[in-house]
Amino acid sequence: MLQTIAAFIAGADMKYILIHQDKTGPTPFNTVTVDDVLSCTVICEDDPLCVIFAFHDDRQQCNIYHQLITDSELQHDAGMRMFKIGNIGENIALQKPTYKSSRKRRHNSDLAVDGDTISTCFETKEGDFSPYFIVDLSDIYHISYVMIHNTLDLDHYPERLHDLNIELYHSNPVDTNSTNPACCGFRPGLLPTGPTTIKCQDGVLGRFVKIFIEKSEFMTLCEVEITGHKVDDISSQRNTRNVNGCKRLPSGPNIALGKPTVQSSTYVYENLPLSSALAVDGNRNSDAFQLSCSHTAGGDNPWLQVDLERIYNITSVTIVNRGDHREITYGRMVDISILVYESDPTNTPATPGPVICKFIPGIFGMTSRTFECDDVTEGRYVRINKNSEILDVCELEVTGNLNVMTSLLDVTSE
Repeated sequence: MLQTIAAFIAGADMKYILIHQDKTGPTPFNTVTVDDVLSCTVICEDDPLCVIFAFHDDRQQCNIYHQLITDSELQHDAGMRMFKIGNIGENIALQKPTYKSSRKRRHNSDLAVDGDTISTCFETKEGDFSPYFIVDLSDIYHISYVMIHNTLDLDHYPERLHDLNIELYHSNPVDTNSTNPACCGFRPGLLPTGPTTIKCQDGVLGRFVKIFIEKSEFMTLCEVEITGHKVDDISSQRNTRNVNGCKRLPSGPNIALGKPTVQSSTYVYENLPLSSALAVDGNRNSDAFQLSCSHTAGGDNPWLQVDLERIYNITSVTIVNRGDHREITYGRMVDISILVYESDPTNTPATPGPVICKFIPGIFGMTSRTFECDDVTEGRYVRINKNSEILDVCELEVTGNLNVMTSLLDVTSE
């Protein structure tokens, strides 16, 4: 029988299930010293990204994990117990009215609240680069948890569910006059297959729950489960925290569009070169053989580079990866670095050296993803590279603010 621990927090429905005894996982997100397992539970409760925690009674050690742990990552650790989020309580989203940005044929949004977590899924259609899903709970609720069920079928691209925002509204956000949203939470990175539980920030209320991904194509939701407590007192139905919505990605024009490009080598398909210019032509089609993606010819350390022609403070970089021939290309885009240079690195050596905007570990996924630089990053040349052979990029988009002083110096020197 599974051992459970109730989360002893006022109003909480959550229970944690013992999944491993005498086992520990990889390096945790956080490790703290606490008196007992219930104190460790509270720490997990307070961390909106915690999905697993482990506690050792003798060491009074509490490990917090933000991602699920596979059996291959487990190590022996006598006395350590690992728990994951279990039952989230009554599902108040079940069979409630839904809205969507678009739908793929026969994959309507009501399939995300039909109670079937595996065989029926909602999907947005191809070409929808602002996908969203909304469920109307019919009353104002104080939302505690949202459980997202991703597809278990690898052929249905589970990596397309990533970087999720969840916002709460009192009125339908489909209407232009809807009230300001409250941010329930943000789940960064790729979601694993199966269920992922996201904890709402404290003090957020709403009737309409909106789940969306910014600047990305496709969304697949096999089920959305929500738990919360109905708010009957009208005077208590106003959000007091997180009333400006979840943090948005930087906006602005694509400053890479149509700019000069170069790549380490070029693959030729039926006498047609898949050149670097295809990555900045404004075409987000993810089928490389429709001549919409750049493609290197092979060899170690492939790269793609765009010249923005002026110095910019880079605010975001969007990469559209291939979506075709999954059996060949799924694991190709892996351990990607986004580098920014002030001078052209094809002229050896580039001075000064590169600034790392972002390193994206692991498999990127056959999808579109947008990244903000880890720190203030200024430069003219944006380069995508990796260590393994072949780099395909179907579109590279960059947003940024022109560095006026540096650009004036550039113009003067020309």
